[in-house]
Amino acid sequence: MPFLIGVPSITISQVDLSDLEGVVFLDADTNDINTPFDDLQKLPGEVVALLKKNLKNPNAMLGDGIPRAFLHATVQLIGGYRDALRLKLGEKISFDPEKFIQSRSSSMQKLLEKILNLQLFQQFIEGRLELLNCGKGFRDEFEFEVNSYEDKSNSGLTTQYKEWLHTMKKGSSTFLKSVKSKFKDRSKQAYKDVRLKANDKKQQVL
Repeated sequence: MPFLIGVPSITISQVDLSDLEGVVFLDADTNDINTPFDDLQKLPGEVVALLKKNLKNPNAMLGDGIPRAFLHATVQLIGGYRDALRLKLGEKISFDPEKFIQSRSSSMQKLLEKILNLQLFQQFIEGRLELLNCGKGFRDEFEFEVNSYEDKSNSGLTTQYKEWLHTMKKGSSTFLKSVKSKFKDRSKQAYKDVRLKANDKKQQVL
């Protein structure tokens, strides 16, 4: 669980930083970073370039600009999960990890292989599949950004999802008609059964 904590410089100057393991320090006055991690070296170059570009924008310091910049980077990394969805009419939608890796650029593949094993990513995929297989789809900020990224880059990330939506709309229409038809048939049969029972009782009374 990450925490973001603000500390006055006069206070931090009295702390032995060597005693604090796994802590990243950002000097808000000088914009210097002291970190034990080499995250930027592990991230693909294009993702780092996009992140730096968005964070250099003065408007990024306002409102939700900073978290949205990182959301863009996350979309660039894993938004391609849609390309790895297995969509077959009449079958549950599933996720193909190998296809997910192969659908991304070679510079991203090594990191994505590690991301596949993260519990957080596995929970993310399970949640997406559950919504899709329930016929709900999703309208959260992540998917909105995926659509926006796809429109700007023509990457084709949403092609299969759009096909799924089209299929679901057609399937939903057919399904609803089928349900209505069955409901009518059962209602008619139930009405006949009630009439027959009523007649039987009437004859017994007579």
